[in-house]
Amino acid sequence: MKQSKQIVVKITLLIMLLSVTLVASGQGQPIPDAARKDNRVTIWHRVVSVAGLNEMLYANGPFTSLAWTDAAFSSVPQATQNQLLTNTGFARRVVLANMFKGTLNPEDINGSLETGLGSWVNAKNVGGTAVFANSVEGIRKFPAGNGMVYVTDGVLSDNGGVLGGTSPGSAGDPNAPLQGNNEVVNTPNQNNAFVPGGRQAYRYAIQRESQSCKMMTWTVLGQGGGAVTVGADHFTNPYRGDTSCYTELPLLCVAGPNYGGQIKATGYVQGSEMTSLEAANNICARYFGDGWKLLEHHHQGGWEVNLSGSLPLHTRFWVRIGNQYANAWDSQVPYVNGNGTQSGPTQFEPVNEPYRMPEWEGRAAGRSYCKVQTWVVMRQYNGIVQIGSDARTNPYTGDTSCNESLHRLCIQAGSVPPPPSARGHDYTQGWSGSRVAVIGPYQMSLDTTIDDASKRCRERYGLGWRAANFHDGALGPQGTTGWNMWAVDGGVYARDGRIAVDIGDQRANSYDG
Repeated sequence: MKQSKQIVVKITLLIMLLSVTLVASGQGQPIPDAARKDNRVTIWHRVVSVAGLNEMLYANGPFTSLAWTDAAFSSVPQATQNQLLTNTGFARRVVLANMFKGTLNPEDINGSLETGLGSWVNAKNVGGTAVFANSVEGIRKFPAGNGMVYVTDGVLSDNGGVLGGTSPGSAGDPNAPLQGNNEVVNTPNQNNAFVPGGRQAYRYAIQRESQSCKMMTWTVLGQGGGAVTVGADHFTNPYRGDTSCYTELPLLCVAGPNYGGQIKATGYVQGSEMTSLEAANNICARYFGDGWKLLEHHHQGGWEVNLSGSLPLHTRFWVRIGNQYANAWDSQVPYVNGNGTQSGPTQFEPVNEPYRMPEWEGRAAGRSYCKVQTWVVMRQYNGIVQIGSDARTNPYTGDTSCNESLHRLCIQAGSVPPPPSARGHDYTQGWSGSRVAVIGPYQMSLDTTIDDASKRCRERYGLGWRAANFHDGALGPQGTTGWNMWAVDGGVYARDGRIAVDIGDQRANSYDG
C-alpha cells in the first residue's frame, strides 16, 4: 500500500512538472484540436478525458503526443481496453507514456526518449517516419500551438513496451483491408464509435455547414453469428455529409443481392479520392474484385443494413447516398433558393422547438479553456429569420472552442415593424425590429474585446452595425430577453452552421474567460 501511494505521488509530481511548462509560442491549435484533424483517433480523446488530462493538453506544453488510431486500440486486449476507458489512474499512466516533453519533428527523433511518465522509449527516424519502440509508427503528424501530434498505428504501454498496434489481420500493412474483430455486439452502445441520440433530425442536419467537401459515415450497430448490422447514428448526416473529405476512413463495400449479400471494409482511404461514384466503386473493386461496390444508404430501404460478414469496431466507415448532397463528389453545391438568389422563399423550417440548456447543466460544464457560445438558424422565410439556441448552446460558460473558425452574428438595430402573423407564428414575440447578417468564418480567439467583434461587423456592413448579443430579442416592442430572436434577414444562411453570438452578462465570450 505504501509503495502504491509513492507511485501515485510520483505520477502527480510528474504531471505538475509537465503542467507548469509554458505553452509554446505559435498560432496552431492546441494538441487535442490538432488531433481532431484525423477522424481515426476518437477513442484516444476518450482515454485522455478518462485520464483527466484534457486541460493539460489544451493549456500547457510544449509536448509531443502520440494519438493512436481507433484500429490500433481495437488490437489491445479487451480487458486492457476496458481499463483504459474506466480506470483514471491506468488511463493517465498510458497517456503520459505516449507523451514526450518538447516539440519533436521526425528529424529530432533518434535514440531513447523520456516519456511524461518518466519511463524511456527507443525511437528512431526511418526515412522521415518516426518509429517508437521499434514497431509503432507515426503515420501522420500535425503541428500544434503547444507541441506536436503523431497519429500512430500502435499504443505504447506504461512500461516502455507496446500494448497493441495496427488492426488485426492487416499484417502491418496500413493499406490492407480491415478485418472484423469477431466480437459479438448486441447494442450500438457496445461500439465506442457509436454516437447515441438517435438519428440526426432533418432540421439540424440541413443547417450544418456545407461549403466544404464532406461525406456521410456509418458505424457498426451490432454483429455476431457471421452477420453484421451497420448503419446511421446521431453523428451521421445523410443530407450534408458529416466528415471532411480530407479524413481517411475505410469504405464499406458490398457484393451480392441486397438481402443475403456480403459486406467488407477497405483500408483507410481519404474521402477526396472518391471523385465520382465510379471512382468510389473502383476502390472497392481494387480491394475485393469485380462486383464489389460502395454501400448506399438505401441498400435495404435506408438507415441501416444487415449482411454477412464482420467489421472492426471503434471506427466509422464511408458510405454514399443517391438522393442527397452528402458524397465526396457532390457535397459542394451552390446554395440557391427558389427564385435563383441567396435570399427569398422559405429555406427550411425545423420540425421541433429548440431545447434550452438548463443553467445547472451549463455552469457544470466548466470553463477550463477559452470558449464562446453559439446559436443556429432556427427558421428562415421570405426575408426574415429566427436565430437562437439549441441543445448545444451554453450561454453560461460557452460551448465551442475559441480556436475554431466560426461565423459571427452582426446586427443593425432598427425599428422595422414585424410582419403579419403567418405559418402559425406570431412574429411579434421575439421580434427585434433589426437586420442581422453574418461575417467570417474566422478564428474566434482573434476577438480580444467586444469592440474587436463590432469593428469587424462595421467594416463589412457599414456604420450602425455591431456584434449581435444574446439579449437583442429585447430590442423590439414585445421582444424576448434572450435565447432567440426574429429579425430581417440581411445575409444569414442555414449553411453557416454554428454562429458565435456575444453575451454581456456571462463569461461565454473569447474576451472574458
